Amino acid sequence: MEEILNSIRRIVAEDAKHRSKRTDPLRSAGNADRTAVLDLTEVVTADGSIFSIADAQHNRLESNDKPRLTEGTQPRATAAAVAEEAWVAVQGAWTRALGLENEVRALQREAAANGHDVLDRLAREQDGLTRRLALVGAMRDAVMAGARLVGALGEMVARDVGLPNCELASLSPSPHALPTGSEANLETVRAAWARVEGARAALIAAEQRLAGAEKAWAARRAPSTGSSAVADPLNLLEAEHEHLLARSAVVAAQREEIVAAHALAAEIKRLGERSLPF
Repeated sequence: MEEILNSIRRIVAEDAKHRSKRTDPLRSAGNADRTAVLDLTEVVTADGSIFSIADAQHNRLESNDKPRLTEGTQPRATAAAVAEEAWVAVQGAWTRALGLENEVRALQREAAANGHDVLDRLAREQDGLTRRLALVGAMRDAVMAGARLVGALGEMVARDVGLPNCELASLSPSPHALPTGSEANLETVRAAWARVEGARAALIAAEQRLAGAEKAWAARRAPSTGSSAVADPLNLLEAEHEHLLARSAVVAAQREEIVAAHALAAEIKRLGERSLPF
């Protein structure tokens, strides 16, 4: 019995020794090729073309970084569109608020004229309280819409004149823009918005004129192809003069847009400071 057990142990040991010899070359080959596998950066696709994994990874990282670089700044057209939407919201909010204000004043006049019947007076008082509550909420919404418009205006002006930002509330008022004694209303705000639109249209036209003047000036300064003749000094002076005039018009239009936007912000502030009819 002991001899049988010894024979079995010897067979198992020899089998384990032969199995380890067969797997050693595979392990060494796997370790040798592991670096090559990890360093693989190109793949041959089914159609025979070569796809670079490294280039694809680099492009993906660049595309992910680009939005972060441009984050926080709005394009010029986008800033103008946001200001337009904010202006529409201001008109709607103040139209509702002023309409409710007129209704409250009308109820107050009716209550003063017909105040004899107790039940009628209580019904009118309850209706008046409901209208007052609606008016306060509408005024709050209108003031908040005005604040959003002022912020959108500052962003639009900053994009138009090439500034990083433009805080309209921090600008000093123009000496010619003295506040009027009358109370602000929706018509005065609309007139101020129309001034902003006109100033912006003038700025765009001035920029187009400046672009044409710069091209004409550069064309007159550059010598003709194949010609060694010197450019006419009179033509150069005329082109430079037109360029300076166009540049001056752009600066004047930029200033007018800033002043108009500041005037609109002041009118919106005055409109928000209206006294309630109670």
